[in-house]
Amino acid sequence: MTQKINSSMDVIKKLARLAAQYTIDCCRVLQLLIQDSKDEWLLVGVETEVDEILRTALQSPDAGTAQLGARIVEDLIARGHFGFRRLLSRH
Repeated sequence: MTQKINSSMDVIKKLARLAAQYTIDCCRVLQLLIQDSKDEWLLVGVETEVDEILRTALQSPDAGTAQLGARIVEDLIARGHFGFRRLLSRH
């Protein structure tokens, strides 16, 4: 289990580095990771990176990208990650 969490963390960190250039693609991968994970620890240690990806999406001039970012934030909130609620208040 630890190996899977570390691998997911590495992927999320890489997504954060790529988000400015490939925003919607990074959001799609993040969404799949979140939906596929039954592990509540998925985001522990990478909250800053997830925040960065989602802020980039929400600020996108592309409406589809911004909507996807909002859906991911709503999904995270529904899963109990209430700290991401602040992103919607800025949106």
